[in-house]
Amino acid sequence: NFFHKILLMMQRKGTMLVFMDPDMLLVNNIADLQKETSFDVAVTVRDYVKMPINAGFFAISGTSNVTLVDKMFSDMIDVSKNLSTVFADQIALHTVFNCEGHSKIHRVSLESGLKVLCLPASIYNASPRDIHTKITKSTKILHFKGDRKLYQIKVHDLLKKKSPKAALRFAMSI
Repeated sequence: NFFHKILLMMQRKGTMLVFMDPDMLLVNNIADLQKETSFDVAVTVRDYVKMPINAGFFAISGTSNVTLVDKMFSDMIDVSKNLSTVFADQIALHTVFNCEGHSKIHRVSLESGLKVLCLPASIYNASPRDIHTKITKSTKILHFKGDRKLYQIKVHDLLKKKSPKAALRFAMSI
């Protein structure tokens, strides 16, 4: 399948595949993730009991086990295909991955052997005015959900002016 071909090509080049929602902006470098070799998949974890893993950001390592990643996607599809909710993706992520704790980076190995890197959403998936993910100076990716989408253009304009610090300051003030 198409995704399998992308994974194989990514592995040959040793690159990382990152999925981000269109309402997200990269405000700081994430090259540190590229250097990580001890994971197959990375997800963001937040302080939200109902949906601790947010689907906005998802990364697959260039050193991932393609067979295990294929199985993981298959498992997520199986979980979500019978759900009739807008949050089916997040329910599937929470069901398939066992990431507990949101304040620091940690690793989980699933029974299948898949190595999961659990990343704090406050760094890799933070939202302005969100009680579950606080923006800090260390935030690398901003997620503009709901009515906060209105501010994405202003933050993008600040980033175009080569001012990530100003972009973060503005996002914190929203």
